[in-house]
Amino acid sequence: MTVRRLVILALLGIRLFFHDVTVFARPEGSAGLIIAVNGDVTVAREGKNTPAIEGLVLQLGDTISVKSGGWCSGFRADGNPFRVTGPNALVVELSSQQGVLDKVRGFIARQIAQWSGASRSEPLVSRGVRDWKLVIVSPSTLLPASDGAVRASHPRFFWTTVPGSDSYLVTIAPEEGDEITQTIRGHSMAPESLEAGKNYMWAVEVEKEGSHADPNWSAFRVMASEDEKQLDEALIGLSDLEAGVLLFSAGLHEEAIYCLDAAVNTGTERRSALHWRARVLAAIGLEKDAYEDLVQTIER
Repeated sequence: MTVRRLVILALLGIRLFFHDVTVFARPEGSAGLIIAVNGDVTVAREGKNTPAIEGLVLQLGDTISVKSGGWCSGFRADGNPFRVTGPNALVVELSSQQGVLDKVRGFIARQIAQWSGASRSEPLVSRGVRDWKLVIVSPSTLLPASDGAVRASHPRFFWTTVPGSDSYLVTIAPEEGDEITQTIRGHSMAPESLEAGKNYMWAVEVEKEGSHADPNWSAFRVMASEDEKQLDEALIGLSDLEAGVLLFSAGLHEEAIYCLDAAVNTGTERRSALHWRARVLAAIGLEKDAYEDLVQTIER
C-alpha cells in the first residue's frame, strides 16, 4: 500500500472515527456496547447488515454475526461482558436477571449507558508512565479533559507548555464560591481541597508580565466517593481493554490511557485497543497522537 493511499485512508478513518460516535450513540433502546472486534463480524439491525466496529452502541433485536476465525466482545445492557467466537451469532436481548443486578454490574451498566447517550483501589498509574508534556504557543488544559473527571482522593492536573515559560497561573473555580489561583512551576499539579461530587472549571495562563490573553476554561467533575468505590470494584477482573473503556466512560482519561497502553502491547486486542486509545487521545486534544494510532489500525 502506497504512503499516499495510507494517508488518505487514515484521514477517512478519522472522519469515520468521529462520525460513528454521533451515529451510534443513541441512548434510546441501547442494550450494550461493542468493545473489540477481530475478523469478519457484522451487526444486523432492521434488515440491514453493517460491519461491527469498536464503540458501536447495540440495540435490542440486533444480531451479531461472527464468521469462522473471528470474535467480538463487549458489555451487555446489564453490565456483564460478552464474547462471541465464530462461527456463531448472538441476538441482543434483555437479560432475564434485569432488576436483580449487583452494585458492580449495575454501575457498569449505568456508566456505559450514560457515556453512550452523551457521546460520546489505587489508580492504575503503575501500568505505565507518560510525560503529558506538549509544547504549543499558548497553554491549555490537558488533564482533566473537558467534561472529564478526577478522583477526590488523588487528583492530577496537566497542561501544555509554552517555550520560554517556566511558571503558569492555574485557576480552579467551583460552581459556588471563590476561585483560587496558584503559581505553579512546570506543567502539572495535584490540587488540594477539591470536594467529592462537585463540579469545577479550570484554566491555565502564562505567568508573564504584560500577558493579557484570555485563558480557555475547561469543566470537570470530582467523582463522588461512592462512585469512585464502585468503579474500583468494577475494574476487578476486567481485561486491560475493558478497564480502559470503562475508565474512559467515567471521564478518567489518564487512567484509561494507561490501561489501553497495556492492551496495545498484548496480541489479539491490539487493533481494538489502538482504536479506543485514539478516541481517548482525541478527547484530550492530542489529535496528532490519535491520528498515529488510527494509522496503525489501518496498517494491521
